Amino acid sequence: MFKFKLIIGEISFSFLFDQTFSFPKRKSLIGLVCVSLVLTSLSYAKFDIESAVAIWLFDEGNGEEAKDLTENGNDGKLLNGPKWVDGMFGKALSFDGVDDHVEVSSPTGLPAGANERTISLWFKWSAVKWPSPGVEIMGYGANANSQRLGLWIDSSHALGIETCNYGRVFPWGGDTDWHHLAVVYPPGETSTTKFKLYFDGVLQPGSDIGTAQTLNTASSPLAIGVLPTPKVYYFNGIIDEVAIFSEALSEEYIKNINKRGIVNAATVSPSGKLATAWGKMKTQ
Repeated sequence: MFKFKLIIGEISFSFLFDQTFSFPKRKSLIGLVCVSLVLTSLSYAKFDIESAVAIWLFDEGNGEEAKDLTENGNDGKLLNGPKWVDGMFGKALSFDGVDDHVEVSSPTGLPAGANERTISLWFKWSAVKWPSPGVEIMGYGANANSQRLGLWIDSSHALGIETCNYGRVFPWGGDTDWHHLAVVYPPGETSTTKFKLYFDGVLQPGSDIGTAQTLNTASSPLAIGVLPTPKVYYFNGIIDEVAIFSEALSEEYIKNINKRGIVNAATVSPSGKLATAWGKMKTQ
């Protein structure tokens, strides 16, 4: 017997032939004993959403508040007119780059100090511009060295994080497509150089801007679309599915989120704190 396997995208096709099969000129298949078609779905590793300390899916589609899906209640206030628009998944918020932003003045449960964490979001730049020193997609913490953590577009044509006078970034030429950005800080570390940066599910080689710091993030305030404090470096574009976790998610999980979005990538215990809210999201 002869076995032939063809992989197209995420589906594999397996064919089993008699070893004497041939292809005559009339293009009929001779000696075919059997053909089996096997469709194998690519398996994805699902992560436990219980480690989430804040999730803003922006699927409300209207109103002046962005609801936090976790029990921490970190609901954000829409200030100066962010627009509800279609997002990467469901709805999202569009920011004008002038004064639009979402604010959570006193968030609860965010990873502080040098604790492990993951931040994940989707963004779509409205126009490729490189204002100096850069643009803040979202961030939280105080305006002091090492006490703030922000997801940052740097004017040096780079993308990554900033911790106030320090950046850990990777080269990015800029475009107006949807992109997934995730930053992971592993447990047991203290240096800002230890951040892992993922772009569209792929781990990037980071480089430093400025002198490395000892990470000591403050837990508030938080802002989406601008630096949390002071309110400068506004983002111009669309942001979707912002999530903060109190653990360092694995590369496998990051790839799953990039591929499927937060809702489809997560699993929830039936007795967990997010079970009811998550169940409602799954059925929408």
